[in-house]
Amino acid sequence: MASELNLLQKERIEYIDLLKAFTMFCVLWFHAIGGLNDAGGDVNSDRYFLADPLHVFFVTFHMPLFFMVSGFFFSSSLSFKDALRKRFSYLIIPHITWSLLISLANWGMTFLGWKMMFYKPFSVSSQLQALIMPNPSTDLWFFKDLFLTHMIVLISCKCFKKRYAAFAASMLFVLLVDAFGIVGKVQRFMMPIFWTGILLKTYYPFICKHLNKILILSGISFFICLRFFDYRYIIYLVDFPTLVNFQQSFAEGKIVFDVANIGIQGFRLLTALAGSIFFFTLFQRCWRKNRVTSFLSRCGQLTVGIYGIQAILLHRLMANILDFSNGNRWLYWLVITPSAAVFAFFACVLIVRLIQRNKRLAFILFGSSLVVKQGILPKENQGPVANSPQTQRV
Repeated sequence: MASELNLLQKERIEYIDLLKAFTMFCVLWFHAIGGLNDAGGDVNSDRYFLADPLHVFFVTFHMPLFFMVSGFFFSSSLSFKDALRKRFSYLIIPHITWSLLISLANWGMTFLGWKMMFYKPFSVSSQLQALIMPNPSTDLWFFKDLFLTHMIVLISCKCFKKRYAAFAASMLFVLLVDAFGIVGKVQRFMMPIFWTGILLKTYYPFICKHLNKILILSGISFFICLRFFDYRYIIYLVDFPTLVNFQQSFAEGKIVFDVANIGIQGFRLLTALAGSIFFFTLFQRCWRKNRVTSFLSRCGQLTVGIYGIQAILLHRLMANILDFSNGNRWLYWLVITPSAAVFAFFACVLIVRLIQRNKRLAFILFGSSLVVKQGILPKENQGPVANSPQTQRV
């Protein structure tokens, strides 16, 4: 128990930085499986990347885990104006910058005759849609969807002092409101996971006290769910509409509910929660400080930059230079793609470190989250301090 409390008293919770590095590596490996596979998005191919078992394993938890960790560091103590400015600089500025760079890269790839990721044709309208709409099939959707999720939760917390009321308000909003397509299936899926992160912070002493039990229970639940998880359940393929079809309700003069895929959504959510909690508690339980874990923890502080750079380095450059789709599948899964992910991870870390030397360029590309002043990163990823008021409220 003492070790966990010591972690809380530090300026950063290093095992969570290590967890973020692990999760980002899973993202890169996940993208390598799809990006280096020439079958791409051809659903008729026996090498359709979404059906690969390793790909399915990653998709069940890797992005939900990022949302849960973001929820863990959520705080409603800032004013709405300050929170909006902070989140805009952390997420939307790099999203806009990298979206423009990706659009330029897509144009260049079309000009050179290179293949596009998943064979998507380049067009101005498609790039604008990727910039604005929260479609999980587009590049960098994480930036804008996390920003939107955070702001919905913040507004709910400002409107309702009770946590359960804020949770109910934010969930009802995303379940009922489409907002011209801005609020989408990502929020309906990720909102309870984000709130789980908030609860993990609030009840952190309880988590530490019962860590082994939670680790074992979540691990068993996660791997049982994996046994029955089908790739057709993933968020990229199965939509989750608003619970009320307002257009049809208005036309028929009565409330028309739309519960399409709600069973799949529930199972997908259970799997994501179990997997996210399992890896969160696993890294907490197994954390040991040494040179390797300390280095990787520092890499975990650079996830915004890595996420942006890999969209060009891995999705586009490496996907056109490397093609291992016709080789042995086990060799592809367990040697080629993890090697590509390792190379991309450390290449992105190096590029981020080089860019950080220029604060203005770092702000444009990475937002304020990776602007370094005198070697100290901002307190965005600080954990709750033991016995502080922040640990007692949302």
